[in-house]
Amino acid sequence: MKKKTRIRRTVTAMLLVLVLPVLSVSAFAEDVIEAAPQVTLPMETPAEEGSAPEEISQEEGSAEESAMYSSAGSFNFDSSLYPYLPDNMNMLRGSMPESEQYEWPRLSDGELERARKLMASLAAGEIAPYSGPSVANKTDNMTVGVYALDPEDFYGQTFYVILPTQRLSDDQLLSIIAAFDELGIPFDPDTIGPWTCFRPFYSYGATRKMTDEENTRMASIKRQVIHGIIKREDIHPESVCRTVETGLGVFCFYPYRRMTDDELAAFAFAKEDPWPQDPDHMEQIARDFARDVMNLPISMKLTNSERSIDPSTSLVSGYAFYFQPQYSDGQGALTQQEGRPVEVYVWLRERYGKTPVPDILNVQYSTPGSFYWPYFDSESSLDPEEIKAFTEQWLRDHLNLGENPKFHFEKVEVTGFPLVWVECSYGNAVLNTSMYLTSDGKDVESISIQLLDFDTSASY
Repeated sequence: MKKKTRIRRTVTAMLLVLVLPVLSVSAFAEDVIEAAPQVTLPMETPAEEGSAPEEISQEEGSAEESAMYSSAGSFNFDSSLYPYLPDNMNMLRGSMPESEQYEWPRLSDGELERARKLMASLAAGEIAPYSGPSVANKTDNMTVGVYALDPEDFYGQTFYVILPTQRLSDDQLLSIIAAFDELGIPFDPDTIGPWTCFRPFYSYGATRKMTDEENTRMASIKRQVIHGIIKREDIHPESVCRTVETGLGVFCFYPYRRMTDDELAAFAFAKEDPWPQDPDHMEQIARDFARDVMNLPISMKLTNSERSIDPSTSLVSGYAFYFQPQYSDGQGALTQQEGRPVEVYVWLRERYGKTPVPDILNVQYSTPGSFYWPYFDSESSLDPEEIKAFTEQWLRDHLNLGENPKFHFEKVEVTGFPLVWVECSYGNAVLNTSMYLTSDGKDVESISIQLLDFDTSASY
């Protein structure tokens, strides 16, 4: 039978928001608003997750550098040895179809070959240099961009390239060559790789992931930003802290070393400002809504909160809250078990001049294969009626629907991994629910709930 693989598509991923740093300065740790819980910005401490690599001599450096680069345009370096470096995604040249290579952080095989030919034609005077708008250090509406980096902040790297997830045209390749020349950086297309390139599919919205230690400080800093405790004029970052708008959101150039508090603050201000609504009140609305709709743990740790801006109006359109349910093994230690919620997402819709209202609830469950879909038989199929029966019973057991709830199944997909759309009554409102089930149809991977016909006079 025909087999194929599908990467896990969680509902949370549909609402992907670029995670940006949060700000603050230790001096503001004591300035806490009365309505908010005590927020203390951590003092600068030595890095907890690794330290900068030892300095190496010039001789050793050249050997190290040559060992990093490969003909595939990547780096032969184990980034786990240094937590502030990008992941090393080195795919061998010629190992995948051209059409699948535009998601990898480098030039595709075809783009690389064309870039070399264009460079040769330019050198021979056979074609004219690029004469269109410059893509060097471009900051807005990014499709293609080339940026100069400070090697002191980026572990020796001097450039960074932003590329689309579509095939580059010859004109775009020429614009990249021209940008390198404009910036005074020698252009070698083979050196465009994971440390020097971004293509949106394999991205965190930044040049690298933040470490757990940086994320912890960012959460504290961001909390103070949205409460208006920290002001832009109060921070003095140690580096440029460049951000650009890619069309998919703000992209941050995180340095390849531990970031300071002020650097985190600078990146945070690229995304956040003080909220027009009380953040603590909205967090409570989000928590109450999630627990009112579903049987969720009382203890849920807030891991992130963000506001969204409507690009057509430049106004706030809503607020997102991410929670991590906390479980105990009975002896005080936190634990996770299969079948339990591991991530809760709540979206509040802004109503200008009024309190925001709950709109969307997503819950991710811990089940086998929670990161990638395992292989499945694309020709096999489960019984739709059995899927409906399981789904209805699961909703009765896990949602607080009251007595005699009504269910209306809009669509049931049973080939491969079951996906169910069902509306169910919820007081004087309707819950529009979509659910991903495990491949055997006996457990839930994720559920997304949108509240329809909401009674705005309710306690929220």
